[in-house]
Amino acid sequence: MNYLIKTHRFGVKYKGLHFFVLNRGANTGKVLKSECPNCWVIIPDTADCQDRLKTIIRSMHLSGVLRQQLIGSVILFMRLKDFRKLLDIYIRMIGNQKSFDRQLIQISKVTELMEQYEAVRIKAKLALQRLHIELLRGD
Repeated sequence: MNYLIKTHRFGVKYKGLHFFVLNRGANTGKVLKSECPNCWVIIPDTADCQDRLKTIIRSMHLSGVLRQQLIGSVILFMRLKDFRKLLDIYIRMIGNQKSFDRQLIQISKVTELMEQYEAVRIKAKLALQRLHIELLRGD
């Protein structure tokens, strides 16, 4: 698995595969869909590598592993060097396990279900709000 991690600079456009990871605050390690001022950019060499990296990083974030590495007294952050080291450790530990592909499929299915649930929840909330408005209007 070959990839490059570097600090994102505002205004830089990346060609090819890439994704962003938040590097400050309580959500350090959160995989982002778009850039933000406090993030790293990860540039994998293949789509398979990107999927694996996203899954490993998301797991590190959701399990709380990255919170132990945060430093700072006011705004918590993580050094890029520490993130690289920790990511390399987890890639070596779980990246080559035979069960990884099976777990990746399970995580993808559950993530898809969560996204569907969230979409339905938002629609239900809007429908409920519309009903309350209609009630108050006397419709």
